[in-house]
Amino acid sequence: MSHAIHLDELAAGLTRRGASLSTESAIFIVLEAMEALGARSAVISPGDVSLSLDGAVKLRAKLEAAHDEVSVLEGAIETLEAVLDPAPMPLSELAVKVRSAQIISRGALLSELSAMLVPLNRRAARRMVARLVRDCVRPGSGPALTSTTPADATLGDHEALPAASLATQSDVVANDTVVDGQTLAARRDALATDLGGRLPTGWGDDVDTAARDAMERRKAWVAMAVAAVALVAAVVFLVERVRGANA
Repeated sequence: MSHAIHLDELAAGLTRRGASLSTESAIFIVLEAMEALGARSAVISPGDVSLSLDGAVKLRAKLEAAHDEVSVLEGAIETLEAVLDPAPMPLSELAVKVRSAQIISRGALLSELSAMLVPLNRRAARRMVARLVRDCVRPGSGPALTSTTPADATLGDHEALPAASLATQSDVVANDTVVDGQTLAARRDALATDLGGRLPTGWGDDVDTAARDAMERRKAWVAMAVAAVALVAAVVFLVERVRGANA
């Protein structure tokens, strides 16, 4: 059975190492946990959210029953507040909306959480979560955090993709010993983080390296051609000036 840790264990493990869970990673994990919850009337907590070595988010089979829909939404907010201390301003504002009944449906809450992760990059976020989990269960990383508690709800893979956190991304890239495509992907994710989650035009997941290189080569040839034309024009102009002066 694959090792896994719970969200509260992950946050505690990072704290022991003098780090903290990034806002983006925490919001992504809770977003996926709420999607995994589906229509069930239950309240999630950090101890209910299980994270596997591949970054998948699961929930315990048995969850605390919710009194009403508000309790479900408040459970998600309280889970975020428990692992993010202090809570960032956007999360505090979202908590006010939930507790003042400005947000009363799960769909609205999921939309708010997704908006806080624009551009939403699920594959990159799952890789980030997977690396955090592996760091915590790796021998010598601190007290054992492994757990094999079964969970009943696993999210499927989505095509939409949150950028990984800058706080841990540098360590991730340094520890990534896989070469070629996987290392390139890690470095691209780090670049996306440094740029606030937005990659330069043409650097998205849907553009492969070969196509991007070809595009850059074409741009270079066009630039060289323009420069050559400008140089020829300058030479012709100078020659005509010299002829005019000698006439």
